Amino acid sequence: ETMNHVFESLSVNPRTVILDTDIGPDCDDVGALAVLIYYAKQYGFPIGGICNCTSNQAGNGVIDAVCRRCGIDTPPLGQWHGEGFMNDAEHRKYNVAVAEAHSEAYRNGTLSVEDEVTFYRKRLAAARDGEVMVISIGMFNNLAALLDSPADDISPLNGMELVKAKVYALVSMAATLPQGRECN
Repeated sequence: ETMNHVFESLSVNPRTVILDTDIGPDCDDVGALAVLIYYAKQYGFPIGGICNCTSNQAGNGVIDAVCRRCGIDTPPLGQWHGEGFMNDAEHRKYNVAVAEAHSEAYRNGTLSVEDEVTFYRKRLAAARDGEVMVISIGMFNNLAALLDSPADDISPLNGMELVKAKVYALVSMAATLPQGRECN
């Protein structure tokens, strides 16, 4: 389906942002989150939530640590519901240490995290039409689960209808597929 609008950057039209991230095993998403927070402060757009597309719970602690270090309250968090996805020793090589050292909520078990479908459906159902910009710097498993979700108590719209109504744009760190190659 073709889009009938010209893309407006967040500096021009400060929409609510939801970040979808595969935070870890390296620090690229930590840097991207810090840059997002910087620009959210500079241009006055809200970060409506951050969703971790991995099974690595320590990634949520890293998100909390980065948000607090950058001077914002941690927004609502979501996480992929499945087990074993990017949660082996290689993918945990810094997340656990950072989360344990810098996130009190992670350490004491009070960091609130919703499953990815509930997280997205709540944020989108509460948004105005066309208000949300989703920025994906990870895999698309969370977004695929959202698109496949049925109508429920949160919204009478199924996932596809909810996205069409509420999401202005999906900005993704990805290659020019199908020709390019990108891990995400």
